[in-house]
This record gives sequence, C-alpha cells and structure tokens, in this order.
Amino acid sequence: MKIIKNTILIALLGLLGFFSTWSINYFNSPESVFIGDYSNHFEGTEKKVLFYGTNWCKYCQNAREFFKRNKIDYYEYNPEVDDVVMEKYKSLGVKGYPAVIIGNKLILGFNEDEIRRALSEI
Repeated sequence: MKIIKNTILIALLGLLGFFSTWSINYFNSPESVFIGDYSNHFEGTEKKVLFYGTNWCKYCQNAREFFKRNKIDYYEYNPEVDDVVMEKYKSLGVKGYPAVIIGNKLILGFNEDEIRRALSEI
C-alpha cells in the first residue's frame, strides 16, 4: 500500500512540475498576434498579405516557402535594403523577423496556424 501511495505522490508531483513549467512559459511568452489598423502598410499594392523579412533569416525563408507551396500571393518588404521600408517596419513597434500582416492582424514570427487563421478571416 505504501508503494502505491508513493507512486501516486510522485506522479502528482511530476504533473505539478510539468504544469508549473508550462504555465510559466505560456504566460511569459511574448504575444505573437496583434490586431490593429495596418492599412498604411498596404499602400501601393493590391496584395492581401504583406511580409517584412530579410535575406538571412531562416524563418523568413520558411515563410516564403510556405507562401509558395500554398500559392499565397504576397508582397515582400525588406527593411534592410530600403530606408523608407525600414521606417514603416519600425512604425509597427516590433523587433525581429518575419512580420506578416494579413488584414488587421500582425503576426510576428513564422506561425502557419496564425497565418492560415488570418487568411480565413479576410
């Protein structure tokens, strides 16, 4: 009987440890989707998807491949080669790449699920 109680106690402590680690990571992770008016970023293009990325970023390359594979028409800005584009990028108040704008959503990083969700809403 003592072995069963100890086994249950160890299992409960393990679960407690797992959920406490998960909750710390979940609540401390930066938000990756923002809702706002990003219409000024679409000036000069009829595309529904905008993409701020760089040539050296592997996540940007993953996003490009995802767009191509799924036949998603997008317009790409590279802030590192154009000062005007850099100012537009900075106006988003974000750091890091890629930054994808679909409708009223800004998606930071490459997140297929969020991109698909945003595409279904436009």
